[in-house]
Amino acid sequence: MKAQSIHEAYRSLLTELRSGTDLFLEKNRRTGVDVVSIPGGWSFKLSLLDGRLPVPGNRRYFPPIAAAETAWQLMGTKDPAWVNERAPKLWSDFVEEDGSVRAAYGYRWRVHFGRDQLQMAISALNRDPTDRRVFVSTWDPSQDGLGQEGQPRNVPCITGFSLTRTGSLLHASVFLRSSDVFVGLPYDIMNYALLLDAAAATLDCVPATLHFTLAHAHLYEPHRQAVFQCIHGSHADWMKAEDVSPQLPAWSLESIQLDPQGYLNHVQTLTGRVRKHAWSVQPELVK
Repeated sequence: MKAQSIHEAYRSLLTELRSGTDLFLEKNRRTGVDVVSIPGGWSFKLSLLDGRLPVPGNRRYFPPIAAAETAWQLMGTKDPAWVNERAPKLWSDFVEEDGSVRAAYGYRWRVHFGRDQLQMAISALNRDPTDRRVFVSTWDPSQDGLGQEGQPRNVPCITGFSLTRTGSLLHASVFLRSSDVFVGLPYDIMNYALLLDAAAATLDCVPATLHFTLAHAHLYEPHRQAVFQCIHGSHADWMKAEDVSPQLPAWSLESIQLDPQGYLNHVQTLTGRVRKHAWSVQPELVK
């Protein structure tokens, strides 16, 4: 699979969901909302070799929100106070009655399974750059999915990711069991690009490719008109990636953990050096 720009990959996916010939329409029982999906899933690979954060040029996005999530994940906590203070819309709807995010990604990576998967991944690739067993799991088969009662409010959409090295290049592959393509996916892409960037800085590597597999790529009915505007309407002229994509910060995992606010401030500074898209539509998340 050839690596693409974020512009090519994301526009192709939106176009398929808006006007593809092999789509499936149904009313989702959990949300009660009509949803159109691509049967059999979708995948794409992005190149990060230009040193820029992949930000689609179809509307205004906010990279510091993704950076706040990355920093919070690296804390390895279920307590959402830090991220909710800086990105209130991100996780506030998934807080349980005890004030925690039960299946918080960073907690799953660093604590939940009894080992720090992220640190072990770095150590494994330092010890053996050819290791093909470096997979960080977010999904817990003992309690997630499979129709079980008592599911947490945020059953992980991203079930896990792998890291591989080819010489001085570092690659990540991310698996999503479910992907809200218009609202969530652009931020998932930024989040994992920042995570790959931090892992690469820790390993003294170059962040190279970011591969996504979407098992259920879908578009909710309330967002269909906005997607039409992106493809055919007055906002169909997408801004160039280099105009809206800030430089990757290249902070190591340890540096982010030691100074998460400094990391966020740095991403805000980098974001301030690129142009802002004029169209600032902010679609609501379907939960």
